[in-house]
Amino acid sequence: MGQITSATLNKSIICFADNTATLTVTSTSDLWVIIEYRDPASSSWFTLNSFRAFVSSGSPLVITNLNFYQTQQYRINFASNFSDILSAGSIFIDDQPTLTVRPQFTKGTINATGETICYNGDPVLIGSVTPSSGGDGSIVYKWQANGVDIPSSNSATYDPPANLTVTTVYTRYAKDGTCNTSFTLSSGTYTVTVNPLLPASVTITSSDADNIICAGTSVTFTATPTNGGTAPTYQWKLNGNNIGTNSATYTTSTLSNGDIVTVVMTSNATPCLTGSPATSGSITTTVNSLLPASVTITSSDADNIICAGTSVTFTATPTNGGTAPMYQWKLNGNNIGTNSATYTTSTLSNGDIVTVVMTSNATPCL
Repeated sequence: MGQITSATLNKSIICFADNTATLTVTSTSDLWVIIEYRDPASSSWFTLNSFRAFVSSGSPLVITNLNFYQTQQYRINFASNFSDILSAGSIFIDDQPTLTVRPQFTKGTINATGETICYNGDPVLIGSVTPSSGGDGSIVYKWQANGVDIPSSNSATYDPPANLTVTTVYTRYAKDGTCNTSFTLSSGTYTVTVNPLLPASVTITSSDADNIICAGTSVTFTATPTNGGTAPTYQWKLNGNNIGTNSATYTTSTLSNGDIVTVVMTSNATPCLTGSPATSGSITTTVNSLLPASVTITSSDADNIICAGTSVTFTATPTNGGTAPMYQWKLNGNNIGTNSATYTTSTLSNGDIVTVVMTSNATPCL
C-alpha cells in the first residue's frame, strides 16, 4: 500500500465566503482516497463531496471546493476501488488540517429616528442599534455629515457637535482590517433638522404722522408684530403703566404733552421662538394746548354818547389772533370799513350797533 506524504492547506484562515483556500494531498504512489471533514467542535466526520478521489505519486490531488462559510477540519482516508473506507479510522497521515473561517462581516445599524432642533442647538448622541462585527474583529468606524468624513469619529456611536446651524444627515461606515477592508455603509441614516430661530419683535405707529397733536385729539396706535404666531397678545403701556386692552390697536383722546406709549407683545410662534415677550420702541407725543380765538372792541368815546357828526374810532383787541388777524367790521350787521384793527366813522346814527369779526391765523390748535 502506498503512503500519503502530506495533506496541507494553502492558508489556514480565510474570510467568510473566500473561495481561494485549497487542500493539497501528495502520495508516494497511486491511491484512492476519501476526504473527510468535520466541525472541530464535533466528533462526527462527513465525506467531502460524497465521492472518492485519486491521488498519484506524480500528480498531487488539489481540492478547491472547500467550505468557505464555516470552520472545518479535514482528514484523509484510504478507499478501495469501490469507494469504501478501508476501516474505521484508517488514516493515512496524522495531518488533520483545520481551515478557520472568520465570521461574516456585518455592517450594523444605527438609530434612524432623527430629530428636530433649533438653530445653534445641540443634537443628542446618535446610538448604535447593532454594532458592526465579524471579519478579523478589528472594527474601524467613520462617520459622515452630509457626505463629508468627520475626523476622529471611530466609534459605533456619534455625538454631533453643539451649535448646529444647518440640517445635517449623519451616516456611519465600518470595516475590519482583513476581510472587509473598504468602508461599508451601515444601515440607517440620522437626520438632524435645524429650524431657524423666530425672534419676536413688535413695532408701533401712530395715526398722527408727526406725533404732534392738539389737546383732545383722538390718536390710534397700531402694533405690527414679527413672528407673533397665530395669536399674539398685547399689553399697551402709557408712561410705563398698563393701559388699553389685548388688542393690536390702542386709541386715546386724553394724551398729555410728552406722554410715552409702548406695547409689550407676547408671541405664541413655534418652534424656536426667541425674544418673547418683546417690547416695542416708544412714541412720544407732543400735545399742544388749544388756542381759543376771541376779540373785544372799545370806542374812543368812553360813554358811547356823542353829538351827531362826532368822529368815533372803534379799536379791536384780539386774543390768539395770530401774526396777521383779519377784521370785518359791521354796522347794524352789515359789512363796513376795511381789514383793520380800527374803524373810524362820523356818520353814526342814534342806536347804531358796531361789531367786528376777527379771523385768526394762530397755530397750532386754533
